[in-house]
Amino acid sequence: LVSVIGRVLEVREILVGLNNGVTFINFDEVLVDLKLSPDVLEVPVPKFFIEDQATALEEREKLLDVLLAQAGFADGKKGGRGGREESMTLEASIRVLQLNERGRQGRQRAKFMKEIRVQEERERRLLQKGEDEREPEIAAVLVQQHWRGYSSRKKTEIMRAEELVFIGMAPPPPHPRDKDPLVKQHEVKQRRKLVQAQHENEYQQALVALNREVYENEGPDMKEEMMDQLRDWYIKYREREGKFPEFPPPEQDPAEPAAAKEKDAKKGGKDAKGGK
Repeated sequence: LVSVIGRVLEVREILVGLNNGVTFINFDEVLVDLKLSPDVLEVPVPKFFIEDQATALEEREKLLDVLLAQAGFADGKKGGRGGREESMTLEASIRVLQLNERGRQGRQRAKFMKEIRVQEERERRLLQKGEDEREPEIAAVLVQQHWRGYSSRKKTEIMRAEELVFIGMAPPPPHPRDKDPLVKQHEVKQRRKLVQAQHENEYQQALVALNREVYENEGPDMKEEMMDQLRDWYIKYREREGKFPEFPPPEQDPAEPAAAKEKDAKKGGKDAKGGK
């Protein structure tokens, strides 16, 4: 992914060069031809970049919060109104409660009066028609008719919703939380990140332990091997040249040889002028 992002930046630099150095590149015609929206041009920040630098980002946010608090803008950042919250007075709160209570009582009174009028209308119709011995049977038939109609309508609605979901014209019904794939995906991601952090911690600890082991166990062997190579080279040089090699001085400033050469050059120039 990092390589792809780098390649995209290289391509953008080439496009800017072909656009006479103008950083804004017009892709309107290309988007129209490909039938794409401008959102595809937005390069999202990789998640691993944010997760790997989560500690640094959190420390930066804390630093910004402290600086804003010192400057007096901390509340303005969160509230958006300069940090001042408009509190409701006692009279205003009482007025709101009175309006809500009066509205509730009015609705309840209207519902009660509607029920009374419906009951009176029913009694008036019964008095006009007179008593009927078959009234319970008629009532039962009416109840059956209404229930069958309601049941048929509900079944039809369910079948219609299932058909729309089947042909892709409507979204599927929401899954319960324990069976929701998005919830499971989030839980798996959290568990994976936890395991990843544990493995990263174990890896860092293993690196420290391995460095210590190499220094304590393999260090003396490596030192002895280097000493053997140095002795072998020392003896071979004496056999080839007839003398031991000269070791460089323990410490020497790199500027001293250059200064000595410059001094010799100046001295040679003066001697040449004196000879003339």
